[in-house]
Amino acid sequence: MKNILQAVGISPSEDVSFYEVPLVCGAANNIGCGSRSKPVLLELERNPFIKEAWLNRPGTVIAIVWKEKAQTEAVASPIFKENDIIFTELKDKDTIRYKETFPKIDFWYQGAKVDILSREEATTIAESAVKSALKNNLLTQNEAEKIKIEAEAYFKNELVKIRTNEQLNDDSQHKFKETLYSIAEKYIGRERAERAIELSAISNIVNRSSKEMQQIQHCEQEIIAEKNKTFMSDTMILKSVITCPFCRHEKEETMPTDACQYFYECENCHQRLKPKSGDCCVYCSYGTVKCPPVQEGTCCC
Repeated sequence: MKNILQAVGISPSEDVSFYEVPLVCGAANNIGCGSRSKPVLLELERNPFIKEAWLNRPGTVIAIVWKEKAQTEAVASPIFKENDIIFTELKDKDTIRYKETFPKIDFWYQGAKVDILSREEATTIAESAVKSALKNNLLTQNEAEKIKIEAEAYFKNELVKIRTNEQLNDDSQHKFKETLYSIAEKYIGRERAERAIELSAISNIVNRSSKEMQQIQHCEQEIIAEKNKTFMSDTMILKSVITCPFCRHEKEETMPTDACQYFYECENCHQRLKPKSGDCCVYCSYGTVKCPPVQEGTCCC
């Protein structure tokens, strides 16, 4: 441990604190989320009491090297809270396994170096964006490869940008998905692109922490287990009258019970509707009744 610390300029006498955090990447759950962790790491390092801040590769622990003594409550805690990060300070034996590797290259990433993880995440997202569509024969292998290459380049550029947690969540739900749709539309046309990107559920794999992923999995299991009983109950409304904001055309539709519908084409003016910012689907934005997952409180978007 002493030799490792000295090799990277950290004195063995310096105080290092370890904090358990839920910063696992939702798209690639074996690495940390660079987009989510970068703002907090940089903010930590700007603090005059902190020398360095590191994220471990799995995205489960942040390590802080203090300039003098550790100041969790006065310094670290407010920064974590400001960045909406739940944390638990590790003590004694719980820190041993992290001290054994800290701060080895490829095990830990300091500050903006988490961009390496973001670029890995971009590759996984691009692959995931076409995987389901390929499986369901909505794309040819050649089309999928073209979409994947362009999507990967896009996310490698986007995911290294500094965003607040709120901005990242909003971009994940809207900007990222819309851009993927535009990329796909260029190669396979509008109708096929809508089906392919809707199937990819890209907004559900970007920017998910480990705890969020556990909640999503639990939510999905509950939906599957209760679907027949819940969705046919008297309290569940499956019909919604959707009003086009462009031409005001109204039409009653039966809403999907196991997903949030992101795109909808007005049969009158043929405008493609998308949810308003903060809404999970077109029915929540333009319908008389919100979608079944929102009605039941099981929406994970």
